[in-house]
Formats: sequence, structure tokens, C-alpha cells
Amino acid sequence: MEFDIQDVEHEIALIGNLQDIQNDMDMELRQSRNRNNSNNFEYDFDYYKEKMDALSFVISEHINSASEMAKKLVKKEMGK
Repeated sequence: MEFDIQDVEHEIALIGNLQDIQNDMDMELRQSRNRNNSNNFEYDFDYYKEKMDALSFVISEHINSASEMAKKLVKKEMGK
């Protein structure tokens, strides 16, 4: 598959967007904990922890992808 620097830039932008979502989820969890010092917090924590773990995995996969794409582009440019 052919790709260029714009593809790497798009991947990096996607990573930034996913991290923003993760930060929003973290803030929501903290606010929930402050609102509910009850059993609801346990549910909220489990729910958000599961979602944040999945999101962390997706972010790491996109970081790996962007890194590999950038390495291949550098090798391609060095070979010219």
C-alpha cells in the first residue's frame, strides 16, 4: 500500500482526537466520583475503565501504525 506524509499526518491527528476523547472520559469519571460517593460510582468506574482500556489499546495501535509509516517514508526518502 502506498502512502505519503499526509497519511502520517492524518494518523497523528486521529491519535490526538482519540486522546481528547480519553481525556473527556477521564474527566467525566472524576466528576461522577465527586457526585456519587455511593454504589453508582462502582458501576461508573467499571464502565469507564472498560471503555478507557479499549480506547488505550486503539490509541497504541494507531501510534504503532503512524510510527511504522513514518519509518518506511524515511527509508524511502533516504533511498532516493
